[in-house]
Parts: sequence; C-alpha cells; structure tokens
Amino acid sequence: MTRDVLRIALEQQGWVCFYCGRELVIPHRRCDLAARNAATADHLVPRLVGGTDSLDNIVAACARCNVAKGHRRPTRDELARKAGFGAM
Repeated sequence: MTRDVLRIALEQQGWVCFYCGRELVIPHRRCDLAARNAATADHLVPRLVGGTDSLDNIVAACARCNVAKGHRRPTRDELARKAGFGAM
C-alpha cells in the first residue's frame, strides 16, 4: 500500500481518524508513527476475512484505534460512513 492511498483516505475523511475523529497527519519517518496523531491505513474489512488493499476498503485511523479495532468486521454504521466518502 502506498502513502498516496493513505493521503486520499485522509482527504476523503477531512484529515481525521475514521473511528475517533482525532486530527491526523501523515508521518514522514518511521519514528513518527509513535506520535498520537500519526495516520495509519486500516482495512475496513480485514484482509483476514477477505478485505482487499483497494482504496474503497482503506480508512485512515490513528494507531490507537487501528490496534483497538484489530480483525473485527466493520459495523453497518462504519460501512455507511465509508460509503458516504464516495467509495465502496
């Protein structure tokens, strides 16, 4: 997955975490990932259960939310919100 996909997801979401709404930035170096507002790419439908790496399955999330979500499937509300971004 590329940084471009993450940037597009962030732009669609208004530069906030898909799950908690925290303002996010794209980390420039690997060490920046530890920052509370570092954006990570999350698979809305986890790859483990058939999700893809396509933009319509990627959301930007803070690291805390990305880890907390783990491999769970998205809720109906999450799917509807993602659909509202013009994807999926």
